Amino acid sequence: MPLRQKSVQEYGRLCDGLNVRGYLLPHDEKEQDRLDFLYQALKFVLCSNELIHVPHPPNGRFIDLGCGTGIWAIEVAEKYPAAYVLGVDIASIQPPGCPPNCFFLAPLDYQNRCFLGEAPWDVVKLRMGSGSVVAWPLLYKRIWSTLRPDGWVEQWEIDFEPRSDIRSLNGTPLHQWYQRTKSAMAASGRPIAHCAKQTQMWLRQAGFKAISHQEIALPLNQWNQDASDTAAVWYAMAYFEIIESMCVGPLRKVFCLTEKEVQSIVSHARQQALDPTVPTFYTIHIYKAQKRRGGKG
Repeated sequence: MPLRQKSVQEYGRLCDGLNVRGYLLPHDEKEQDRLDFLYQALKFVLCSNELIHVPHPPNGRFIDLGCGTGIWAIEVAEKYPAAYVLGVDIASIQPPGCPPNCFFLAPLDYQNRCFLGEAPWDVVKLRMGSGSVVAWPLLYKRIWSTLRPDGWVEQWEIDFEPRSDIRSLNGTPLHQWYQRTKSAMAASGRPIAHCAKQTQMWLRQAGFKAISHQEIALPLNQWNQDASDTAAVWYAMAYFEIIESMCVGPLRKVFCLTEKEVQSIVSHARQQALDPTVPTFYTIHIYKAQKRRGGKG
């Protein structure tokens, strides 16, 4: 059962008060806006109105791990009124007045071994688990065990390492921000670094079949001919907030930096993020994997 949530102020941001070990990200209003901006960006990435991108029955059981503000779960419940939709998140930031077939378990860490319940799921949705998940191989095994035969997991992750096709970003403010944040998050036990090859290996080892992987480059600043692209605009808004929300807790708690030092890192990284003369992009990774009927064999 979810616990009653107590929020605490840490470094000027509202954070989890459940004392979940190593979880360093905020869940205040700024973070909720950031999550909603990011959700809108990801909706446009595939140029599709679909909410679920794997085979599924319209009356299925769908679970959203790390549901955030609950937008995806609510929209799925509205689109599929005969379905059962459950969102799980460490923060109680979901709105009231949801569709009658939409439910939330929050605050609850979805890595809890009991979170998936006893009834099997048709689709497990997981987005932006990097920075939250402690043990990916174990999580994938639990997801596999709770899916129906022929059920699917759909996962979206962002590789936050800044990249450019025309110049090296080593030593730039964004690169320094990423490297320091990556080190701090790794030390906390909830790494943000993402490796597609490793992810696919873990999915195979958990028993999944029909594994597919898609990479999509998303420009950060308005340097390309598609600068008005809807996804890029939403993502730029989200990333402006990510730069602060992702690093403040880790850098202050793990590396004991002062507020002034952290804000200097944030300020310089944001300046680069807004500079179209430094063309930068990030990579979105989309995974789809099926639990085949007949087990792992």
